[in-house]
Amino acid sequence: MESFTVLTNEAEDLYTVSRIDRITLPTPLEFYREYVSQNRPVIITGGFDNWKALQAWTNDYLRKKVGDTEVSVAVTPNGRADAIDGDYFTKPCEKRMKFNQFMDIIEHKGDSNAVHYIQHQNANFTDEYQLLWDDIDQKNLNWAEEAFGNKPDAVNIWIGTNDSVTALHKDHYENIYCVISGEKIFTLLPPTDLPYLYEREYPCATYHESSKDLFEVKPDEPVTKIPWISVDPDYPNLEKHPLFSRAKPVRCVVGPGEMLYLPSLYFHQVSQREDSEGKVVAVNFWYDMKFGLNYAYYKFMEAVIQEKTKAGLMKL
Repeated sequence: MESFTVLTNEAEDLYTVSRIDRITLPTPLEFYREYVSQNRPVIITGGFDNWKALQAWTNDYLRKKVGDTEVSVAVTPNGRADAIDGDYFTKPCEKRMKFNQFMDIIEHKGDSNAVHYIQHQNANFTDEYQLLWDDIDQKNLNWAEEAFGNKPDAVNIWIGTNDSVTALHKDHYENIYCVISGEKIFTLLPPTDLPYLYEREYPCATYHESSKDLFEVKPDEPVTKIPWISVDPDYPNLEKHPLFSRAKPVRCVVGPGEMLYLPSLYFHQVSQREDSEGKVVAVNFWYDMKFGLNYAYYKFMEAVIQEKTKAGLMKL
């Protein structure tokens, strides 16, 4: 583990942060120089103050605008979609329902105790929520497009409650995450913490609702595997995951009207706090990452961990 100790010490001196900066809207050059090129997260205020969504997206307004629209909803027994359940990486039960039905459930007017979360990530905002497009102004993000060198590859909307938690993971995207209502609590870990996160391959499974609000984990057929992390950085079990004590998690709260720049390959777990109407809403923009030297170093680190694990020098 000495080589990883060197990595951690050097990263702590040169790269990792103990808190997340909160800045006003930067120029594209400032944003790229201070944050994108450094692969460093930042909270930005004042970036979309003119969005109608900030004031308009009450429960009643959303019902009136998209109430009859059929949308994709992730349903789980515990609020953890795309997470480890036992020996499996378990995906949510995906349901199609009218948006009003979803709102009935999160307002506790429906007849379900399962956790429902709008989190379908394949550009669901542009595919399913066209009636809300005029409430955001994507021109507010021109500075980000200039810094990244491309337009968003996908725009997603997230609507849920306190019960939903997004498990620790990374994305191959540069992410601009805009909070509309409620608060998002991010636990962030730099890519250099990979040796301490116990990432390994898990067989995939899916939650199936066997009867009302009762779920079973059904392994996927044919068998497929995915690398994932079982550590909960907010409540780590250091007896099971002792190496996590070397990791450097940083937590930040992103509130309405604020955006988080989440760099590619940065590990993150996300929980949330509801607004006064019992919901949390965010819209995020994914930009393709540049597969350059950072990615090469990351893959090298993965290979070293795999070799040490096979040699019995690490236990995952």
